Amino acid sequence: NFRTCVTGSGQKFAGTELESKIAACKSPIDCIKLAHQHKEKVRKDWEKVQLSLLEKALLSKFEQNSDLLNLLIETGDSVLVFHNKVFFKKIFFILQDNYLGDGMQGHGKNMLGSLLMEVRTQLIRKSEYKL
Repeated sequence: NFRTCVTGSGQKFAGTELESKIAACKSPIDCIKLAHQHKEKVRKDWEKVQLSLLEKALLSKFEQNSDLLNLLIETGDSVLVFHNKVFFKKIFFILQDNYLGDGMQGHGKNMLGSLLMEVRTQLIRKSEYKL
């Protein structure tokens, strides 16, 4: 999702000019490239806040889109893995992310997959209480 990419990448540089530049990107690829070009400028507390920000973004995404929520819930108790392949407008590239993803070899931490499973559990519980 392009807006998620922009929000996540922009949060790495919160309160800086780069945050605005990332928000103005025309494509996810441009967003990712710009963020990667400025790795040295990532906010100092990024490691501490990254997962909580991502969890909030995921909760918001699924709460606002019932079709996506249904897809997530339909995964049941399946293990979800972020395999890091990105396909955008006939362009395929690989982000080898050993933290959020599986590192393309299955040796990464898969934190995004873990967060998706946690969000799925939270939203299922929340919907049961609303019934």
